[in-house]
Amino acid sequence: MTLSNRGHRLWCLAVVSAVVLAEVLLILHLNKGVFTYVIDDPYIHLVLARSLAAGHYGFNAGESSSPSSSILFPFVLVPFVTAGLGTVAPLIINIVALLITTYLLHRWLTDEMAATGFMASALTLTFVLTFSLVNMVFVGMEHSLQLLIGFIVCRGVSRIGSGLKAGWSFWAAVVIGPLIRYEMLAMSFSALAFIAWRTRRFGAPALAAAAVCLMVGGFGAFLVSRGLWWLPGSVMSKIPYLSQPGFSTLRTVRRFVTDFLGNADTQPGTLMAGLACLSIAGAMRRPDRTGYAVLAMLWLLAELLAGQVGWYRRYELWAVTSISLMAVATWAPLKETIGSLRPVPLTAAAMCLLIATSPYLVLLERIPTGANNIYNQQYQMGLFVQRLGVRSIAVNDVGLIGWMNPGVYVFDVIGLASPETLAHRRCCPDDAEWMDEMARRHGVQLILIYDSWVPARPASWTKIGELRLAGKLVTPAFSVVSIYGANSAVATDLAPKLAALAANLPPEATLSFTPSAQTLSQ
Repeated sequence: MTLSNRGHRLWCLAVVSAVVLAEVLLILHLNKGVFTYVIDDPYIHLVLARSLAAGHYGFNAGESSSPSSSILFPFVLVPFVTAGLGTVAPLIINIVALLITTYLLHRWLTDEMAATGFMASALTLTFVLTFSLVNMVFVGMEHSLQLLIGFIVCRGVSRIGSGLKAGWSFWAAVVIGPLIRYEMLAMSFSALAFIAWRTRRFGAPALAAAAVCLMVGGFGAFLVSRGLWWLPGSVMSKIPYLSQPGFSTLRTVRRFVTDFLGNADTQPGTLMAGLACLSIAGAMRRPDRTGYAVLAMLWLLAELLAGQVGWYRRYELWAVTSISLMAVATWAPLKETIGSLRPVPLTAAAMCLLIATSPYLVLLERIPTGANNIYNQQYQMGLFVQRLGVRSIAVNDVGLIGWMNPGVYVFDVIGLASPETLAHRRCCPDDAEWMDEMARRHGVQLILIYDSWVPARPASWTKIGELRLAGKLVTPAFSVVSIYGANSAVATDLAPKLAALAANLPPEATLSFTPSAQTLSQ
């Protein structure tokens, strides 16, 4: 029995759904029924969404900050948070986005790229599984929406290149994309330039570009009006030439060159370059599709010059997927192209693709372990704060702790949620006296940090012990979290209370005490 294209799409959706369900069940099994994401960052969005629901933009109540890397995503979470579904909101949104992407990709391959149903199914599942789209669901960030929007933009570009209309969804995607993640500015503006060049009509592209500038610029103006920077603190802290004081053209150019060379000298950089070359090869075969290859090269350069590559395979994924879609478009019609290949070169090409994408494919196996890492470290830290009854803390991973403790003030020693920290880091070297002053000002009682991230620690901070993560480390930066009291009196009070919580820790998390705290805890 031969399946119809619709039947193939349903099978693809069933396979992807089964993989997602298996990952969820494994996470719940490892975490004793508690669902966690594979990194701490999505909980920052959730805390901001909770603040937005209360009419405030910031991490801590009454204090403006911009900890989210996305303009729009925290607003998308607000209805879920209001309905009491906050913890699973990113999971729901990302699963829906993943399934829509899977469906639309398969349909695009059969209806517009002239692939057979089986061929489209093989390419769709390869794209979804080997390019880490499933993994992005469990990252819990806005990446699944970003990838869906990126696909819609690429589909619109391919339609224009074929003499068709891009469709309303394309125009919505190029405007919304930068509101989901700032990297999409590169995709939106280059896609609009392509359409203006290809159609020789400039009105709609200019209007869309103006809408992007107005909304992104308007958000920047809103941040400035709140005494913040024109970009979110989470972006400023991760881009070295923005997080440093002053402006130097030479330093900025040097940084771009350094980033380009560093990003190019990575597995994702090599993969993106290979996919871009594949699009160039297709354009050499069909010169009318040269525009697709030009876009692929522009996105490659944008990511290598100004993007980040490698950390849990999520920052560069928009470029990897979009460049690959342009490569597919240059080689259509796929039934004719793939059908003309002999078995040996086709098998060799499949093996090369598998090897090139293996770092992304491996993440499917690491999802449950990564989520379990967060459960054994950040989740347990959140429980400590709940059960110790402290009202103000200093931490370097603010997300899950802040989400679990809505009434507790969180001082961010890194700066995503505390603008004053980021401002100090932009102007001055690490300063123990400044850190001590800020901790005192905010009434910090408990400090939970990676020691290497806060090398200049106040002398008054009294170490109580360490929370150590056993087993394979996948997503946390370090396996050991140091626990301090703001001073010796606070440490004396907290040590026995903390010791009483040790028995409730999961087997993969252990709590050890300094000799002085060990005496107090007995």
